[in-house]
Amino acid sequence: MRTLACIFSMCIASSAWSSFKCLDDKGIAHFGDSPPAACANATTFEVSASGNVIRRIDAPAAAPDSGELAQKREMDRARDRSLEMIKGRIESASLRMRQLEQREKDLSRAIASYGKGVSPAGLHADLESVRAEEASVAATHARYTREFEETGRKYEGDKARWIELRASR
Repeated sequence: MRTLACIFSMCIASSAWSSFKCLDDKGIAHFGDSPPAACANATTFEVSASGNVIRRIDAPAAAPDSGELAQKREMDRARDRSLEMIKGRIESASLRMRQLEQREKDLSRAIASYGKGVSPAGLHADLESVRAEEASVAATHARYTREFEETGRKYEGDKARWIELRASR
């Protein structure tokens, strides 16, 4: 009877046992009977003896930046988001320019392959169409580049004006 009671109490104790597991900022796993101190700023999991997650303990929310520094950072993030979108359009236009240049070379070679003979009119029409599109994409690329520069200046001017207004309060 004693043996049965001992086995029963061990089963209950092992099912009630739990540990805590977390990964710190460096990716190192920490375990303990209580939430590890090394993971004070990381999500911690309470794990049962069988390895099942009992509950998740989220990391405490970082204190929000306050005051002028936070507002400057937000302005910089807004500027970077705007510039990133314009930069993507510039890269897209550059890619299209390279494609058109390659197409122009291919068409020119095809026309040259006919020598002094008459080349098909369709090749000449395609070449003119590619050249027209190339000019259009070049103008678009230049417009995007100007927009990129103007947007950067606008944000810097707005930020300087905001700092000036804050200083005058």
